[in-house]
Amino acid sequence: MTYSSSSQHDASDVQDPKVVRILDPVDIQGLTQFTENGVMRGIGSAVISARWNFVARVRVPGVTFRSNVMASIAELFQNPEDGGAFSKPDIGPAHMYVRAVAPKRDEVWVSGYIDWERNLPVRVSVFIGF
Repeated sequence: MTYSSSSQHDASDVQDPKVVRILDPVDIQGLTQFTENGVMRGIGSAVISARWNFVARVRVPGVTFRSNVMASIAELFQNPEDGGAFSKPDIGPAHMYVRAVAPKRDEVWVSGYIDWERNLPVRVSVFIGF
């Protein structure tokens, strides 16, 4: 496999399912932090657009290599209750899964795969133990 950053994509990368696309960083949304048994935890999500092999970089202030992180992904569909925005997570016809999750300094990297011919809107949910 080869790796390509989002800013380096060319026409051949977009058509090649073997290329792992490292997506531009996105900010976590709706971050809820709480303390349980003396341990700081957080839950939030980010929206990406991806297909085939990807690495999503989710900015999460306070995350370090010592943080425990988990992630899930879900396809987003139009939500009539939200003005038709792609904000309703559900299971669609595309096969998708998370391969690996790694904490970095102020980021969580989520490696995944979406078996679809075009980019899909996807919610990446992140669970953190700081």
